[in-house]
Amino acid sequence: MESQALNSYINYQDIEVAWLPSMPLINKRRAPAIAGIGILYSEESDQVFDAFETANLASTLRSSSRQQSVALSNDPNCRICWLEIQEGGLRKQALHTLVKKMRQETRVIPFR
Repeated sequence: MESQALNSYINYQDIEVAWLPSMPLINKRRAPAIAGIGILYSEESDQVFDAFETANLASTLRSSSRQQSVALSNDPNCRICWLEIQEGGLRKQALHTLVKKMRQETRVIPFR
């Protein structure tokens, strides 16, 4: 019931990546250990290099990934943004909606 109530208040179409909490990707060791959606974002080019669901953002970022390397090589000031969502089903739904929106706006560089 709680996730249904939360879902009715959030319109993921209205979320702007630049407004989300964020930090430089090079400081990823300080990322919060939250469940949600992580987004590798370049403010300079207004591009999303990757969007992913995670049960623990800090843990996910600790593992080196191709997406992180590509993002940093394209923009050394790339940021990790996040949207905290505890419930797994709601995370999947939100990620799907956000990626669909970003692809329509041609802001996503797809990796997957």
